[in-house]
Parts: sequence; structure tokens; C-alpha cells
Amino acid sequence: MIDTGAHYSCLNADFAKRAQILVTNDMSIKLPRLMSANGVPLKVAGTASACISIAGYKHDVEFIVVSDLYHNVIFGIDSLHEMNAVIHRRNLREVRGVRVPPIFGAGGYRTPHFLGV
Repeated sequence: MIDTGAHYSCLNADFAKRAQILVTNDMSIKLPRLMSANGVPLKVAGTASACISIAGYKHDVEFIVVSDLYHNVIFGIDSLHEMNAVIHRRNLREVRGVRVPPIFGAGGYRTPHFLGV
């Protein structure tokens, strides 16, 4: 999911485990305190890095890993800024001039393809 109101890109902890994405919880790094859109505190489990591919565009993304996150992946303004994403309001399926497959479709929920850590 793309969320321009989210300061950080987040990854569901269970999804990270299923996708075999290494989650680190370095106590020397201060992790952010996050809240959901309705003000409920979220449980931050650590951080993770992954290379993603959306419509052939590859990018390394730093994620905050969150337990019980509703979506598997949330791309926040941090990653969107790093990717120089341009979101066309008329056609939310186009990013940087590249047609992006729908996140929700007849086949159900689709996540970006993770290429590795």
C-alpha cells in the first residue's frame, strides 16, 4: 500500500518471516514510536532492508517492522521520496511514468516482489 501520510515504510512482521526477510532489533538504534491512523500505538519489532521490484523498477528499501500490521507492506513518504516517486492522482496506477499493477484486484491482495535482502 502507498501511504503518503506515513513517515516511514513499514513491513508486517509475519510477512517478513514468511518472505524470509531478516529483521534486526539493534538496541543501540532508537526505533520510532508509531501510531495507527486511529491513534492506537503499534508494536515495532525492528528494522529490515529489502530490494523490491515494482513494474521492473528496483530499489532498496529500509522498513520499520511492525507486529500485527494490517497490510503486508506500507510504502511511506520516506521511500517514496527516495524513489523520486511521482503519483498521478488521476491514475493511481502510474508511478514515475511506469504502469504499476493494482494492489487490490480480482486475484486478491498483491505485494511488491522482494528480490532479496
